Amino acid sequence: MNPITSTPIVPNRRVHSAPMAKFSTEPPDLNTIGGRLRWAREAAHFTSARSAATAHGWNENTYKSHEQGLRQAEGLKQKYVERYTRAFHVNALWLTTGKGPPKRDAAEAAWQAMSPEERERAIRLSKAAG
Repeated sequence: MNPITSTPIVPNRRVHSAPMAKFSTEPPDLNTIGGRLRWAREAAHFTSARSAATAHGWNENTYKSHEQGLRQAEGLKQKYVERYTRAFHVNALWLTTGKGPPKRDAAEAAWQAMSPEERERAIRLSKAAG
């Protein structure tokens, strides 16, 4: 019996609830790949790593580890760099090194959207045009 409330003491029961989403009010650290990745996600209007991963069909834990900088030492594999630059429309050089402008221009975005065959054709046409 609890002497203050005069109610019986019941063993502690855990109430399971969904964890609170981590939301940082701090700006991302643009000196790290993870910080630049977070900046790119937020600029693309995704409020959480989970929402970005879900929308693009990525493994949530892998994406979160990249954004949190857990793989900072070895950097991001090329396939992830390509994936994130396409999804968030950012410059690959900026994402990996912090150099250059963050956003890709329209010409680069169009080039990246082309298939290898379309790129070859564009190169042939530009050479033929002089």
